[in-house]
Amino acid sequence: LYYINVVDTLLLFIGIGAGVIVTIIYVLFFVRWTNSDIINPVKELLKNMKKTTAGQIENYSLVRTNDELGDLSENYNIMLAKLNEYISHIDKMNAELEQKVKERTAEIQAQKEEIESQRDEVESQRDEIEQQRDYVIEQRDLIILQKKAITDSIEYAAHIQNAILPPVKELEDILPEHFIYYKPRDIVSGDFYWAHKIKKKGANKV
Repeated sequence: LYYINVVDTLLLFIGIGAGVIVTIIYVLFFVRWTNSDIINPVKELLKNMKKTTAGQIENYSLVRTNDELGDLSENYNIMLAKLNEYISHIDKMNAELEQKVKERTAEIQAQKEEIESQRDEVESQRDEIEQQRDYVIEQRDLIILQKKAITDSIEYAAHIQNAILPPVKELEDILPEHFIYYKPRDIVSGDFYWAHKIKKKGANKV
């Protein structure tokens, strides 16, 4: 340090400081330039997208670079072109559909007039059918009542028959090993069976 001149030291620090200041300025300008290259296309693309969302479908975006932003802008333009093509196709389909609706409306009008001409005949037939329906409902109710009366009588007969047949407990007492196959066809059976134990002197008989 003793051999270093004060002037040289001062110039050294001035040079270092100037280099640092120039570097900072360069970095700031580089960052600003880089950001503007990225942000401006993105802003333009977002602006066009908002217009497209609002219904303006003629806002194509400029492709400035060959990087990802350029691909994004180009794909947006392709999407917009396909959207225009799709909308024109939809308009054409709507026109065709409107024509078909007009034709169908005319056919329906003709059918309506024909139906109205047949309405009186249908109404007269409806009145006749309603009369027949009331008669059928009356007969049905009568049949239901008759069926219920008959079924009640048959079930009552079944109770009488079951009361006549020997109890299961008595059969188990006098015939421990036995079985009975008793299966009426509907409710009442035509079969009757009895079992009785006779006690006499010297022998028991069943």
